[in-house]
Amino acid sequence: GIGAAVSFGFELFILSRRFYKGKIETWQEFIRLVGKSFFGNVAACGGFMLGFAGTTLVCTAVGGVLGGPIGAGVGIVVGICVGLFLRWGTNRIYDATFKSKENNERIALKEDS
Repeated sequence: GIGAAVSFGFELFILSRRFYKGKIETWQEFIRLVGKSFFGNVAACGGFMLGFAGTTLVCTAVGGVLGGPIGAGVGIVVGICVGLFLRWGTNRIYDATFKSKENNERIALKEDS
């Protein structure tokens, strides 16, 4: 949770600077990018926790006392991989959702004219 909050805060700072300097032109785009960052960080944090806890539990169940520390070490790597995958997937879904919304608005405008 703390890592996701720190990461989101850093990304929010960078996005705010880009918006202030005019590299992000509209409020709508700024809000879209902030939402994408928020959901991506939440997904990455959840993925890390899931991968880490799952691997640690499985290794402890299989290897007993010795399996726990090994599982924790491997779990960190697995958790990072799962977190990155979930962040990537969340970003793709988020982008696709906004693109389909924009396409629907364009179609509606063409039909009106």
